[in-house]
Amino acid sequence: MNERTIYDLAWREGQAKPALEIRIDELPDEYQGRWHDPVFAFTKDWVAEKSFGKTATLWQWGGMSVNPIPGAEPGWSEFIIAFGVPQTYLHGLARHLVKKFGGKARITEHVTAQTNDGWAAFCHIEEGRVWREIGPHEWKTDGLS
Repeated sequence: MNERTIYDLAWREGQAKPALEIRIDELPDEYQGRWHDPVFAFTKDWVAEKSFGKTATLWQWGGMSVNPIPGAEPGWSEFIIAFGVPQTYLHGLARHLVKKFGGKARITEHVTAQTNDGWAAFCHIEEGRVWREIGPHEWKTDGLS
């Protein structure tokens, strides 16, 4: 089963979470429009390595940012928060993306998760598999796990 409907995403309204910021404007050309790919690759490897069987969801939100990222000018950023995984996951993902994106990613702040702020789920972990959203409540795992 490579596609399925998922309604029960990991989310805790009002919880403060560390945010991983990716400076989209300054990504290497190979990742322009494809910044999710290394996130999925890292997550797939992490789930397998840790034999992670719990439910977790990664959420994204985009906006202008002036947060200090070495060598980056103020610009458009995507922020990632994660529910259901240990904080070590997000720190490992940050290290991975710093290497892939030439330093244009880092944990820059803590944000309070509010549904009405426009956070969108883009990666979900369930039953030891990594899922990518392909439509409202529709998820695909083919080639991810």
